[in-house]
Amino acid sequence: MQEPIFIASPPRSGSSLTGLLLHSFGLWSGDTKEANEFNPKGFYENLEISQLLIDYLRENDTENLGKRYQPLILDKTDSSIREKIFDIVKSQGLKEDQPWFYKDPKIAICRNLLVDAFPNAKWIWVNRSQDRTIRSLMRTDFMDAYTTEKEWASFLAVYGFYKLDLQLKTNVFELNIDKVMNKDQSEVDRLSEFLGLEADFNLSKLLI
Repeated sequence: MQEPIFIASPPRSGSSLTGLLLHSFGLWSGDTKEANEFNPKGFYENLEISQLLIDYLRENDTENLGKRYQPLILDKTDSSIREKIFDIVKSQGLKEDQPWFYKDPKIAICRNLLVDAFPNAKWIWVNRSQDRTIRSLMRTDFMDAYTTEKEWASFLAVYGFYKLDLQLKTNVFELNIDKVMNKDQSEVDRLSEFLGLEADFNLSKLLI
């Protein structure tokens, strides 16, 4: 099996749009969460793999903080997680030589678990302007951990640390999702070079 490509970012920062881009490159994502009003083109989150991360976070959330659980350093690894994830993607139909990706906002928190399990994986970090991210967080019903702009700004600052920590440990490509939203094809070209795959789609048509 090929090593995965991980999409990491804060929630509501454009990771689902990044998933759409990778899907348009022909990458496999498996059985994913269905689209809804908040992400009408799809979430691109593999439900079974996400459940593994949910279980991992719950096991380590000793203070029962739930959605507010934001450990800066979560070092606990699991030697079986690689095999569990490969078992999931195989059962969902991933072929031996097929490139694939996994996207979930929890990836950034669980980064050490995944870096340990997949040391040769490629990583994409999605950058979106803080103002746009906060506005999206505050108008999305299921993002209810915090209620004020100040609280969400502090939340995003923690993700800023996650990104820096991840950059020290692995190969991270930073995608400017604001440029993608503005239909800047050059950003897709940069992503294409990083992935080593040809983009045979038009960004403007994809975002209609």
